[in-house]
Amino acid sequence: MKLNKKINRMRVKLFSMALAAGFAFTGCSNADSLYQQGVSEYKAGNYEEALSKFEAAHKEKPDYALYIFNMAYANIGLSDYAKAEETAASLIRESDVEMIRENNSKAYYIMAVSEFAQGKYKETLKNIDNIEEELFSGSMPEEQAKGCKGAMERMILISKLNTAPNDSELERLCNEYLASEDAVLGAREYFARKFFDKGKYESAVRIAFSGRDPEDITGAYFAYVAYKEAGNSDEAKRMEQLLLSLNAANEYEKSVKQYVSFNSENGNEKIEGIPFVNYTQLDSVQTKLDEINENEAKGDFEQALESINSYLELYPEDEMMVKEQELIKNIISNQNYY
Repeated sequence: MKLNKKINRMRVKLFSMALAAGFAFTGCSNADSLYQQGVSEYKAGNYEEALSKFEAAHKEKPDYALYIFNMAYANIGLSDYAKAEETAASLIRESDVEMIRENNSKAYYIMAVSEFAQGKYKETLKNIDNIEEELFSGSMPEEQAKGCKGAMERMILISKLNTAPNDSELERLCNEYLASEDAVLGAREYFARKFFDKGKYESAVRIAFSGRDPEDITGAYFAYVAYKEAGNSDEAKRMEQLLLSLNAANEYEKSVKQYVSFNSENGNEKIEGIPFVNYTQLDSVQTKLDEINENEAKGDFEQALESINSYLELYPEDEMMVKEQELIKNIISNQNYY
């Protein structure tokens, strides 16, 4: 799968996260009633109806920022990112007043998400840089703020990755991200895929295996594809045999031991400590990551949690995913943002 296709599926976990956060809501005017109807439609996934209600409320209260923000969110729900960007931009005001600066930060966030979805990576980075993170995260519950921060970190990573002027800068960014103690979830995969798409198979394999045991299923599968594309049939065959060993029905330990013995007899480096795990498909780990990203992007956190739980059954040692699991649990328990 090409990186850009994965980005389009990802769409960032925005939709409900910042909705209505930090705004006071009082009274029961007709505009208020229309707004509440819009919220109900939005929660039900009826974005066209929600947008219609928010726009009607906006007509009655043109200067009420809450309605405009929700118009932008509804446009994101409809995948009309250009309109969402335009709507959010209309909220930007020059002011030193804290509430206005807070609103500006939220608007910049929506603009960044919308630009990211359109592949406008330079603009994405610029608007994220405009966000006053303290004001932005301080205006919503802690777990929602963590979710938005995680989304921004991934947008920054992928935007930098797609605007790197040359391979040297890409290598520098890769080394910087992979050396970080607070690594972005999926960073290794994003960089490995980028180098693979550029035909830099040696770099792709190095990144895929960096810091991992050589028998890791994701790394082995990625390396197999890379070696095969590069025309290195011997290495591809070795990786293919490893994968077959890991997936041999009910004979995992026996088949892996046979393969280790085969390698040793033929002068290849002996592989030790291979995990005897029943992976039902070669790319199961990556498939689960795709499912998690897609469900988070849609705001379907309960389904995302199911995918995370399933992933951790296959890959329980992934500490970052364990943290993601706790974050999503907390988001679900605090999901009434309105």
